[in-house]
Amino acid sequence: MHPSGYPYSLFLYHESLDAATDPLVLVMVRAWYGISSTGGQAGYAIEKLMSLFKDEYPEAEKPLKDNRYVDDLLSGADTKEDREREIETVQKVLGKGGFALKFVVRSGDKPSEKASLDGESMKMLGYKWDTEKDILSPGIGELNMNKKKRGEKKANEFPTVSEEDADLLLKDVKLTRRMILAKISEMFDPCGFWEPIKVQMKLELMKIQDLDWDVEIPEDQQVEWKEILREYVHLHEIMIPRFCIPSLRVADPEIRLICLSDAAELCGGAAIYAGRRYFDGSWSCSLLASKSKMMDATIPRNELSAILLCTELAFLVKKALGELEKLFMSQIQP
Repeated sequence: MHPSGYPYSLFLYHESLDAATDPLVLVMVRAWYGISSTGGQAGYAIEKLMSLFKDEYPEAEKPLKDNRYVDDLLSGADTKEDREREIETVQKVLGKGGFALKFVVRSGDKPSEKASLDGESMKMLGYKWDTEKDILSPGIGELNMNKKKRGEKKANEFPTVSEEDADLLLKDVKLTRRMILAKISEMFDPCGFWEPIKVQMKLELMKIQDLDWDVEIPEDQQVEWKEILREYVHLHEIMIPRFCIPSLRVADPEIRLICLSDAAELCGGAAIYAGRRYFDGSWSCSLLASKSKMMDATIPRNELSAILLCTELAFLVKKALGELEKLFMSQIQP
């Protein structure tokens, strides 16, 4: 840190932890995570490195500029040779600034031991990624109703892997609105692959929205929500391919986007489907992104809000696809 920032990094400490003892006045002279600007400083440093060496290492520009999420790089290439060249150049550019990758994970291979707990899958932006099979599933753990303490939950007394296990776990649990919302929020899904599941749970949650957060919900709702949570143990069984667009070996390079929106009385949503034309003339069609929103206006106004939601989502998808997206077909279905 620059010396001018030292006054903002002071802290008081004494090893006795005795309030009556005068503490030492210490200062952190290095920026550390937990300080909001630290991530920004690292990000700026990476962008600066990219601008300095983009001519010498052009393959590293796109991964570092467009395919970086905070401190993760999620990139790829059309061939294994291009992929390896990209990895090598990214490591060289980062090394110029004193950065080093913790690990590299390749689709089709087992994950690094540093990235995986089970040797088969790893977490990636909230998803569980089976790297060897190259498939995604919801990145949630087993059903656990214990409260968090210091960011961690106490482990269950027994593994919860079946509906019978869930029944036993939930038998003496009295559900509250806060507990239910916490379970819904555990399903972090930035692309919206599991949006139909989440929006159904949100609609059910609306039935008890007038209750205080920590009040036990009525008995009929206890039964209904415990039945819903029983299915929690099956969510990891939902699997989708990570790369949903056909390879250029079997299809044309142009991508077609089909954008759908709809709304009803209580909610609306949008979905973006992507496809390529196969060499035999048929089209592929796979969900690329979706988003939903709870609504409380009239149905016509809700439908207009859903169209706006669809437009915003389509814009983000087009921007993310960049040069890949050469053909855009929009279909709005009210």
